[in-house]
Amino acid sequence: MKKCELDYSLQCSIEELHFKMLKMLKSIDEVCRRNEIRYFLFDGTLLGAVRHHGFIPWDDDVDIAMPREDFNKFCEVAQRELGDGFFVQTIHSDPNYHMYYIPLKI
Repeated sequence: MKKCELDYSLQCSIEELHFKMLKMLKSIDEVCRRNEIRYFLFDGTLLGAVRHHGFIPWDDDVDIAMPREDFNKFCEVAQRELGDGFFVQTIHSDPNYHMYYIPLKI
C-alpha cells in the first residue's frame, strides 16, 4: 500500500494551485471514462465552472461526487490507474484519516 507523504511546507500561488487541480481533474476524468464511472462536479467547483468558466478565484479545492456504486468502483481502480503522482486517501489507506463525511481525498 502506498504511504501518504505530504509536505505541508510547500507553498504555491492560487494560480499554480488551480493549474494543479485542473491536471488532477483531467486525470480523474480519464480514469472515470476508461472505467465507465459516473461523476459530477458540485459545490464551488461546479459554481466556478459555470460562473467563472474555470475555478472560483479563491477556491482551493475540487468537489467531485458520484453515485455510491461508482464511488466503490473508483476506489478499487483509482490508486492503480492514477499512478505514483497521486495518493488516494481513505479511512482504509491511511489509518490517521478520520474524515468519514469526506470519504476520499486525492
